[in-house]
Amino acid sequence: MQPNRLFALAGFAASAAARALPTNASTSGGLVPTAGFYDPSNLASDGLWDKYQKKGDHYQCLFTADDEGAGRLVEDTRTPPSARSTWKGSMSAERKLWNWHENYFDEDNCNFEELHLKDAFDALKVNTMCIDDGGYNEGWALGHYDENRRDPASTNPFEFFLEPIKQTYEVQSKTYKSTGGYYTFVVNQLDGVIVALDISSLRNAVKTHWKSIGGTASPEDLPKLQYASDLMWGKWVDNNPNVKNLHYYVVHNILNDETSAIVPRAMRHKLASKLSIWPGTVFDKDKDKVEFQALIGSPIGGTIAIMLVQHKAELGNKEIYQVSVITDEWSQKLGRTVEMHMFFHIRDSPSEKPKGDDTRAVHGAE
Repeated sequence: MQPNRLFALAGFAASAAARALPTNASTSGGLVPTAGFYDPSNLASDGLWDKYQKKGDHYQCLFTADDEGAGRLVEDTRTPPSARSTWKGSMSAERKLWNWHENYFDEDNCNFEELHLKDAFDALKVNTMCIDDGGYNEGWALGHYDENRRDPASTNPFEFFLEPIKQTYEVQSKTYKSTGGYYTFVVNQLDGVIVALDISSLRNAVKTHWKSIGGTASPEDLPKLQYASDLMWGKWVDNNPNVKNLHYYVVHNILNDETSAIVPRAMRHKLASKLSIWPGTVFDKDKDKVEFQALIGSPIGGTIAIMLVQHKAELGNKEIYQVSVITDEWSQKLGRTVEMHMFFHIRDSPSEKPKGDDTRAVHGAE
């Protein structure tokens, strides 16, 4: 089995936030404010809970295994087995080949005082400001479409964006359609933070943008370079003198349906009836084993878990050891929808060989 086995486990069709492309994408004012809704009564079913708890258990096995051991656990067919990603370095040429575009990023969205997370960032001693304002945070909006591509048939000066399904590109003599997927995120290399702001996986995006042809895509229809963990990794390593300096993965305003059901069930075990501001509710790998596993195994946790597993050569052995679930003071004000944010805490993990051919978590997570 190839490294993409990891992605099948993660359920990457899920997204952290769903945003429709603007009518005129070239003049978009940044992120569309899509508010989430935290419902403490929306509890994951036993089946959903068990599925993601087993994935989280499996990720923990992969964290502690060396690369060859992790390769065996994901049933990799290389010799020797390996969990490493096929994508390395900044991938600037590969992004261009597979139709990824650096679209407009509103600098307000890498100012975490503006995003109401200053208390959390201050507590973690993480800078809150954009690079352009003298801070350390650099924002990226990678889209699997070109927001400046004009529709030659349009006569409307305000609606000239060529819809993704009509934007085609060619790789090795094969023609592909743009999906309309996007990953909007922030990288702070100095403090060791990646923040996911707005994510729509390619498989999720085609449900909208390819609706006229059924709204689905086969693996052959999609670019080989397609996953959030790979695209974020490329920006993390780009001109980074200290690649191992990764301490936090933050997901802002979670909307993913499955994760939004997993969190309330985990919170119930902690007797936490509602979200709270920083430090919020903390789930520890040792003290809250089952709940912790469900959170890191969730579609939201899977992105960073897979990144850590696939880049042991560059990062060393890393593990997630805590998850903080919070809201912010601004969204708690009367009349506002409460937003949920997750902080995944990362540290070095001791290496150990897997025992025998233990692939129970791989198959148990199917």
